[in-house]
Amino acid sequence: MSSEEVVLEAVRISAHKPLTSVSPCPDFERITRIINSRVSSLDGQDIGKLSDVLIDLRTGKIAYAVLAEGGFFGRSNVLHAVPWSALKFDGDAKLFHIAATAARVREDTGFQQDAWPNIEDRQWAHSLHRFYNTAPYWEPDAGHS
Repeated sequence: MSSEEVVLEAVRISAHKPLTSVSPCPDFERITRIINSRVSSLDGQDIGKLSDVLIDLRTGKIAYAVLAEGGFFGRSNVLHAVPWSALKFDGDAKLFHIAATAARVREDTGFQQDAWPNIEDRQWAHSLHRFYNTAPYWEPDAGHS
């Protein structure tokens, strides 16, 4: 089954389940349940929360997560695009771990809500993947969805 078919099947299945249901498969979750999840760095610091997820509609692959750095009353002035492959979900702690220290994440200047980078720019994307030491999601050996 292609990744597009998997995404479409997950959408079809979730459309027929009550919103309060828990996914019967531990490897799948609805985006609405992970938005606002906390994000912890390699050095154990709470560095913000997952505020959005970007899907490449041509491939059906999750490309990036958007991390909202901590702010006043849960509102952040700084957002960071993070390759999806740089994050791992910890089901016991109900949070994401990022494969970087807090200091490293903050080295990325990020962007403002009203000034997103051009996500389709491959030069920007390559730079971001190098920053987080991850393979670009569009490469065949990237090994994630």
